[in-house]
Amino acid sequence: MISVLYDYQIFSAQQYGGISRYFCELFNYINNYDDCCAHIYSPIFVNEYLNKPDVGVTGFRLPNWPYTFRLRQALNNTADILHEKIYDYSIVHETFYFKQRAHSKRARVVTTIHDMIHELYRNDLPNAHKFIEEKRRAVDRSDAVICVSENTRSDLLRFIDVDPEKVFVVHHGFSQLHKPIVTPDYLRRPYILYVGSREIYKNFEGLLHAFSSDDKLFKNLQLICFGGGTFTCFEKSLIDACGLSDQNILQISGDDSLLASAYRNAAAFVLPSFYEGFGIPSLEAMSLDCPVICSNSGSIPEVVGNAAQIFDPFDIDAISDSIERVVFSKDRRLELVTAGHDRLNEFSWDKCASKTREIYISLL
Repeated sequence: MISVLYDYQIFSAQQYGGISRYFCELFNYINNYDDCCAHIYSPIFVNEYLNKPDVGVTGFRLPNWPYTFRLRQALNNTADILHEKIYDYSIVHETFYFKQRAHSKRARVVTTIHDMIHELYRNDLPNAHKFIEEKRRAVDRSDAVICVSENTRSDLLRFIDVDPEKVFVVHHGFSQLHKPIVTPDYLRRPYILYVGSREIYKNFEGLLHAFSSDDKLFKNLQLICFGGGTFTCFEKSLIDACGLSDQNILQISGDDSLLASAYRNAAAFVLPSFYEGFGIPSLEAMSLDCPVICSNSGSIPEVVGNAAQIFDPFDIDAISDSIERVVFSKDRRLELVTAGHDRLNEFSWDKCASKTREIYISLL
């Protein structure tokens, strides 16, 4: 029997998000194998995905109060010492990057690397040096390292001195969003959709310039940004400088049902990033019949294949031209939607769990 423990790191830090969703899905599918017994150990967590009756977790949920992260981590570290005496497990799959090993030394260790953003943008992201050092230590102490794409594996081997033999590629699976329940009025006008955070590597500024400088886009479409928090002061000044207003651009937030509605009603989904470790929103869009327009950088081409309109994210004209080619062509939209359905078959949590299980077995 392969006994697997998923530790508390991401669950005590992340209320929602791709990494915690990944581990919850992996946990569920790994437990479908007769020779696997997985457990999530998070004495104190804030994660909403764990707050369900069908998720087997040791711990209890607290509200995500501000400034309590360090306290949660300290309490979890203390509880971990006691936990080691109670449970016996053969694999620990760490859910994020600690400086030190936070669990039994008897177990074999697995770490998943989702991207190398902090290494690539160390001068632009806050506390990048901290993440870089903690990631390096996590990789050093791991018996196996999983990368979510070939591109991420290549970047990992470029930035961290690690034995390539212990680094594996396992693509993410895909989680179907809830079907749209309602369609608010602001989703009934023609628009293109941007999803997620707007940090510098996401190239949101490039998308703004491409959208605002093209009269055909500017006059016929709205740009809707889902998630990522309200616009910052800098973003508001940038939006003003581009000549945009509330009539042209809108930031919204909501649950998976609203996100599904945003995908379903969009003329297209645009992913302009300079870098992505994987790029799950592209698959979400495909699943909801939303044409995908995206950059040719990072792991994005590896994920979307031929099911997207591709552009150079450093070329503003290329971004606007690509958007035009899709949103104003019914045939091209249909072509991309059809290709997207086929592409989704390449990604499933079954495949992800199966390959991960093979890695667990190899360590024993």
